[in-house]
Formats: sequence, C-alpha cells, structure tokens
Amino acid sequence: MRVLLVASLALALLGQEWHPSQKTQASPHDGKIQSYAQNVEQAKEPSSVVPNASDGHNPRLVNQASQGNTAPKQNDTHKGAIERRGLWQVIADIIIAAATVAYFLVSIFTLLAIRHQAKIAEIAANAAKASAYAARQSIESSRALERAWVAVKVSNPPYTTRPPRILTETTPVRIVYSPYNRGNSLAWITSIWIKACAFTTEGGMPEQPDYWTEPCSVSLRDCEIVVEPGREIPSPAYVQSGTFSGVYSKERFLHIYGMLTYRDAWDQPHETRFCYCYYVSQGANDVLAEAFYPVGPKAYNKQT
Repeated sequence: MRVLLVASLALALLGQEWHPSQKTQASPHDGKIQSYAQNVEQAKEPSSVVPNASDGHNPRLVNQASQGNTAPKQNDTHKGAIERRGLWQVIADIIIAAATVAYFLVSIFTLLAIRHQAKIAEIAANAAKASAYAARQSIESSRALERAWVAVKVSNPPYTTRPPRILTETTPVRIVYSPYNRGNSLAWITSIWIKACAFTTEGGMPEQPDYWTEPCSVSLRDCEIVVEPGREIPSPAYVQSGTFSGVYSKERFLHIYGMLTYRDAWDQPHETRFCYCYYVSQGANDVLAEAFYPVGPKAYNKQT
C-alpha cells in the first residue's frame, strides 16, 4: 500500500516536467543574453544574414521574420511536454485510485477480522462462564454428597405401665432424644431447644413454632457437640408428669418439638426442625406400636 502511494507521488512529480516556456526567476540580463544568442545563430545560418539597408530591406523586419520561424518549434516542444505531463498525470491518478480501492478493501477485511475475533472472544468468555458454573455445581454437588446431615429422633415411651401409679403432677418424666449424623462428614451442634406440650388434637400446635420460649425441656445455646458420621447421641429430656394428663385416654395428645443448629465440615450453618407425637396403643390389634411418630406442619419439620 505504501509503495503504491510513493509511486503515485513520484509519477505526479514527473508529470510536472519543466519546459523552456517556464522560468523560475527573471534576471535583468536574460533579455540581453537571449538577443546575443539569437544574433550569433543568425550569423551562422545563411538564411539569417541581414541585408543592408541599401538593398531596400529593413533589418528589423528580417529579424522578426527569423524569430517567427522558430516559434512553431517552441510550440511543438511545449505541446509535447504537456502531452507527456498529461500521460504521467493519468498514470498517477490510476495508481492513486487503485491504492484507494486497495485501502478500502483492506479496511473491510480488517473490520471483518476484528468482528470475527470479537465473536471468538465472546464464545471463549461464554465457555469460561459455563465451565465456572459447571465447576461450581460440581463443588456444590460434592458438598451435598459429603456434608453432614443431623436429624433428631425421640424414643422411650414415658411409661412402662398404665395408668401411672408412682407419678404425681410435679414429678418429671424422662424421655430420650437422640441427635444423629446420617451424612458423610463431621458436624458440630451449636444449639438445641426442645419443648413438650399436649394438644387436644393430633398435630394441633400453632401454625408457627414458638422456639426459645420458656418453659421448655431442653435449652442449650452456644454449645459445641461433635457428631461423627453414623453416630447417635442419646440425651435425656424431662417433662412434667402433668403434661401427660389425658394422654392415655386420648383426650389430649403429647407432642415433642424443637430445633437444632449445627455447622458442617465447610463451616456452613444448618438447621433441623422436628416434631413428634406420642401415639397411645389400643391393644394387640392396633397397627401402630406405642411410640413417638413424626407429625406436624412443614414449619415444624424441615432441614437445611
């Protein structure tokens, strides 16, 4: 491209060819020198001999005639120079036009290449985002598979005989709740709260649980209980015997509900909510054995 432009400029300069009719600077002696040169030429050529005035010829007219004979030669030289200059100018114009077209085409191809590179960069960026998302999903899936899952179950019916004969309204009754880790890594229990209540219907507790209120059966805050995978930790909880009033006659239903918080191996916090109802067996023909069974709305039973 640069070579074409330089060539066109050179041709344009060649087109500005100097010819005798053009003078760069006038000199006061140019007229005398030119007249002297013309006289010398006329003296050399026979046709340029100046007749005497006595012959009836005017020397001034003869001199003008001789100058008139050289004028066509100068015009032809000037015309040839103009023609040559016009030819070089046309060639220079063609080269400039070709260079302009080439520059235009190069610009178009450059823009297309930039656009193509931009698309490639966009595809690469989207692929990187997809790869990062897949890696994050893989890590989250791995954590979900390897993390700890702590649940709570309640066992040991409060009475071995019915009706109770040694318990009074103020005698505490011991039940057993057991946090256990059914995940694949360690868990650190940070708090536990459990409460026992009797309601007139099964699952008849309020819509939203009243955690961390008093009175309650268990209230542990800011604790650090390590639970290995597959380990179960039986722990006692005491309930006032008056809470069981009407339970065996099925006038009321005993519920044990609560919440437990813990951290996993990645130091992520989790929460487990649970709720059990004590089912009173009706005899040998009863389908369900006398024990605690999970009941209650979703707000009382969920894990994070």
